Amino acid sequence: MKKINITEINHELNKIVQETNLIPTIKSTLEMDLSTNIPKAKVKSIFSQEGIDNLDSNELTHLLQVFFKITKNNIFNPMILSDGEDLPKFIDEKGNEIKYADIPELYFNFEYKDKFTDKYKGDGKRVAMNLFRKTAEMEKGLGKDLFDFTHVELQELVISLHLTTVQSLQNTMATIRQYIDFAIKHSLTINKKNYAKSFSDRDTLKPLLYKVELFPKDEVYAMANQTENDQDAVLLALIFEGVSIKNGFKEIINLKQSDIDFENNIIHLPNRTLLVSKETIVVVRGAINQMTYVSINGETSRVYELTASNKVVRALRGKETKSQIISQRILRISKQWDYKYLNATTISQSGMVRFADVQLEQGLEINEVVDMTLERFNMPINQPSRHSLRELIKEYIVL
Repeated sequence: MKKINITEINHELNKIVQETNLIPTIKSTLEMDLSTNIPKAKVKSIFSQEGIDNLDSNELTHLLQVFFKITKNNIFNPMILSDGEDLPKFIDEKGNEIKYADIPELYFNFEYKDKFTDKYKGDGKRVAMNLFRKTAEMEKGLGKDLFDFTHVELQELVISLHLTTVQSLQNTMATIRQYIDFAIKHSLTINKKNYAKSFSDRDTLKPLLYKVELFPKDEVYAMANQTENDQDAVLLALIFEGVSIKNGFKEIINLKQSDIDFENNIIHLPNRTLLVSKETIVVVRGAINQMTYVSINGETSRVYELTASNKVVRALRGKETKSQIISQRILRISKQWDYKYLNATTISQSGMVRFADVQLEQGLEINEVVDMTLERFNMPINQPSRHSLRELIKEYIVL
């Protein structure tokens, strides 16, 4: 995965700023775009060529989006991500990676969080600091540390994290609860009550769960049929049908044209076969037959040759298909349809719920349906997986 050198960003940014400062109308437009998510004082410092070291995570991401939009220079490409996070990787002038836990500007009261997380071993500190990086936006918005949050503010904070399982809520609240206890013990707050302790059991946590927005079959295939490239559309169909998204979309990347039985509507995978809909077979055939890829950017478009390959999903111009390419194509569809929550996970979960619903309508028992669904989507068949899927089914299907 490509790493972005913060020195290179500043260098390229300064070149653009120097040119932009000579054209007042363009400068004014850029300032307005940046100011939607970056304080005016910081925007001013950008155009004074003082660098971007004072930007927090959300501000930095917004800056990258704005300048990538006008330059198409991958130095600013916000889609080059780090391990599923919403921020690029950065390296210093010596080529050493800068860890987010070492960038105080990404946190609110960094020194408190850093001291608190010293007690964690292994990945514990990284996980906790990742949480505090996410809480920083609301902390900065309210102008206070989360240990000073009211009961309602804590509730709003946790809801904003979009956690989808009770287990993840329990883990998050445990960290927040311990952090507030730490603050009380060391007199960092005048509060003597830890409001996080009121969110301690399933009944108090369940209302804070984020309900995933799922998509019915008709809507998935409507999106697929109206997508410019069959190479994009096929991703929706394959994931919805049960081709696994695990391990960096390994099953999708390795899927060969010879794995498709067009006559019997079957997809052969390494450890299972999927009987799929006629609609999926049509989309797969279209993807295989597609020789060029249309890239649309605003009012302009470019056509690229697709890699000659025996694979169903192919990259451009002789390149290998990688997980980032698949993620980018799905993101392109979500933007086309203005569906913020359309991603590989929600497509897969939509397919799971649809498959389970069909089996339940045929009179099968819920436990059998859960195992059948897990097997189809190549998920581990164990108690945690069974519980999570059963909860998802109960959320969307009347049993």
